[in-house]
Amino acid sequence: MNGTVELAEPGRVRVTVRLVDALSGTQIDKTVIEHPMGSSLDLQDSVAHTVSLFLRKRLGQEVQELVSRVGTRNEAAWDALEHARQTESEVDELVRAHDVPAAVAKLSAADTALAAVESIDKSWPTPSVDRAWLGFKAARLVGPSDSNFTRWIDAGLADAARALSRAPNNIDATEARGTLHYLQWLYNLAPNPAAADALMASAERDLRTVTQANDQRASAWNTLSHLLINKGQLAEAKLAAENAYKADPYLTDVDKTILRLFLASLDLGIRPEAERWCTEGRTRFPQSYRFTECKLWLYALPAPTPPNMAEVWKTYDEYVAASPANVQEFDKLKGKMMVALALVRAGQMDSAASLAKASEGDPQIDPTGELTNYASIVFAQSGHKDAAIALVARFLAANPQQRAFAAKDESWWLKDLRSDPRYQALLKGAN
Repeated sequence: MNGTVELAEPGRVRVTVRLVDALSGTQIDKTVIEHPMGSSLDLQDSVAHTVSLFLRKRLGQEVQELVSRVGTRNEAAWDALEHARQTESEVDELVRAHDVPAAVAKLSAADTALAAVESIDKSWPTPSVDRAWLGFKAARLVGPSDSNFTRWIDAGLADAARALSRAPNNIDATEARGTLHYLQWLYNLAPNPAAADALMASAERDLRTVTQANDQRASAWNTLSHLLINKGQLAEAKLAAENAYKADPYLTDVDKTILRLFLASLDLGIRPEAERWCTEGRTRFPQSYRFTECKLWLYALPAPTPPNMAEVWKTYDEYVAASPANVQEFDKLKGKMMVALALVRAGQMDSAASLAKASEGDPQIDPTGELTNYASIVFAQSGHKDAAIALVARFLAANPQQRAFAAKDESWWLKDLRSDPRYQALLKGAN
């Protein structure tokens, strides 16, 4: 390991730490820390903390490679898997460059390469598991409005099933199957309510099986937390996210974990916890648009003083600029829903309702009606109860799989509607 120290800008120092191959001297990875000039002890603490996190994550990648190799003695299969993974690793950079078509093409190339690995060693489940996760990644990338959305999910489920046929207790494949079933439930892809219930039950069963088999499985804890948020079980969702945070020794999923902890705290209305996790996310992942989003969400929470709307709109602009290309049009409208909630906190109720009304989008941008749900919250919070109930009705009509859990919702967003008979009628039949 080596590094450099240089002046980044007036008053700030930049420390670059490089991990190098001891034999060849080739750089393997690097991390950069910027810190205000001042106390050398503070700088030492910051560098030590950041480097320890950097090394833990890098060590996790090495451990993952060793674990992946278990199950095959075929050198050709292993080399081909590494090549396929290298192809997939190039996707994130393309997404950051807002080149979604190229990213999807790269995923297709990786899938083809993994299919070839399967043919080299037909008994090794790992290539099929990788393909299952690739299907999930591709579906998330193209989004539900794309004609290939369900194709990627179906392919991923077939891949997971193939892996489980070779290794019935493989927790990687079990987690992939549970995650893909949850994605189907989330986007209302089931043909009827009974099938939707079965998807949710299967997803939760798989994710709990994985966390019971390996309580260090942060990714499964994270998805389970998201699932429990949608079931309205916010306290348990927060506990699942806390388990993910404690269970992630190599920090492979820590950004998602911090986001889950933030969202559960936000929905529960626990401002100090929400602020804590948003701050940690912004500190550790300053380039992640999700942690600009969390700052925007914080303006929605009640506070001792009203928000400065100029600062709110500035944060909105930062959020949209950082949003990935495949969701940017949606995020422009979602961001305005958050601004509308800030207007509620500023006492500008009519302006909040007008902004929400203008930001509802259409089925092309928002096929699942997520913006409709946000609009119902804005109208409920701004005292426009009739409009809020009409929007809840529209959201539940588009997402009937959510109806059973709406009656158990523990969040504070729609609490002013719960005593209204019209709202209760919408939830009739919920368990």
